[in-house]
Amino acid sequence: MNFKNVNLVWFRNNLRIRDNLTFHNAYKNSLKKKIKMIALFIATPIQWNIHNISYRKINLIYKSLFYLNKELKKLNINFFLKTLTDFHQSIKYLKRFCKKNFIKKVFYDYQFEFNEKKRDLLISKILKKKNIKMIGFYDNTLIDPNLIFTKIKKRYKKFSFFKKNVLKFLKKNPIKIVVKPKKNIFFSLIKNKNNFNFFKNFNFCKNLILEKIIIKKLINFLKKNNFNQKKLKKKKILFEKCSSKISAFLSLGLISIRQCLHYGIIHINNFTNLQKNKWLEKLIWREFYYYLFYHYEKISQGFSINLRQKKIIWSKNKKFFKLWKLGNTGYPIIDASMRKLNKTGWINNRLRMISANFLVKNLFLNWKKGEEYFLSQLIDGDFIINNGNWQWITSIGTDFVPYVRTFNPFIQSKKIDPTGKFIKKYIPEIKIVPKKFIHNPHNWLKKKNIFTKYPHFIINYKKSSKTNLLIFKNLKFKKHDK
Repeated sequence: MNFKNVNLVWFRNNLRIRDNLTFHNAYKNSLKKKIKMIALFIATPIQWNIHNISYRKINLIYKSLFYLNKELKKLNINFFLKTLTDFHQSIKYLKRFCKKNFIKKVFYDYQFEFNEKKRDLLISKILKKKNIKMIGFYDNTLIDPNLIFTKIKKRYKKFSFFKKNVLKFLKKNPIKIVVKPKKNIFFSLIKNKNNFNFFKNFNFCKNLILEKIIIKKLINFLKKNNFNQKKLKKKKILFEKCSSKISAFLSLGLISIRQCLHYGIIHINNFTNLQKNKWLEKLIWREFYYYLFYHYEKISQGFSINLRQKKIIWSKNKKFFKLWKLGNTGYPIIDASMRKLNKTGWINNRLRMISANFLVKNLFLNWKKGEEYFLSQLIDGDFIINNGNWQWITSIGTDFVPYVRTFNPFIQSKKIDPTGKFIKKYIPEIKIVPKKFIHNPHNWLKKKNIFTKYPHFIINYKKSSKTNLLIFKNLKFKKHDK
């Protein structure tokens, strides 16, 4: 066994053993060369705070690391955990770590965000001078983003065209998932002091996050729900049941996007049936946002592909922003959504869209403020997905005629929460209101002469919609190519 020629797996956003391309290839290479393999995770709390990562997600990161450590031990692989302040420190540390542990190859998953790409490029240059090779993998997407282009070899900007190409690609190239490797005698454990006492600083249960539990959750969801368009129209959407609720696990790579597709194909019979299913479309939207981030670097720097956002002069009403955050706008579905987000760190995609739409299209507040606030609260906060959704709702993304898209809070409320059960749970001030009036309770309360602490509408919905529609209409919209 050669202990002076070691492979390193640098875990980042792929905190699992199964179906991990980075881990699998490092493992295979180590077995073939009969060399030692170790693993590393660098925690950067200050950098996380700069990036608005919520304390809930940070809790989940540490909890996941605790479980990952146990999984790696079973395979005789040493796991090193280092807590630093930011990415700059991690560059210096990795250089020292590689030298100390005789690292010859560093296996890692590509990250598409601007700061992360910049960090990886610097580390790669530094390690190359030391004859240390960095080997990257597209582990966080279904397809290598370099393989999807238009017929004239251009990058896609429109989801519909992108989706067609992705479906063709997946049909010709079926997804394969990688099973968990077996324990190997070559990877003998050595004593290393890992500080897993971070649990003292975090308020969560130490129960392990088992991959089996996550997969079971996903399978149960797929079996019970078949989200094709016809069925969605027939039944009034009980929105809590329309979400798999694995987004937090997917955001940290506790389950892979390939596993999601794999189990989707198995439990919705075949790929042809899955194409009619809303679940697959959600996966492709995720793929699309990652694809855009990879090819259009300016998106991760706070800009959009379309430059129309530069022409928009947003309102700076701090009071409105505070009331929106607290769930005190007077619009029940908006307020219930925001209160649930603040309390639990999660709301489903439809509620995110409605709340975001209200901030941008009615209160006319800068989408970036909403984007940052969502990230600061969400347990499943993914900068790429969150950014893509906010740009889409703001009409500065990649749509043909986007500015007319708005969500009427009253209509949406009746569709999503027909009985008012959700609203009453998070707005107890209006529990007394009958379900017939729960979506717009103010007239009923006034008629019955009942006083509550729940605020009245902070704006007139119809007037604000008309005003903001005119503002967007007067901006010059240019159609993009595919």
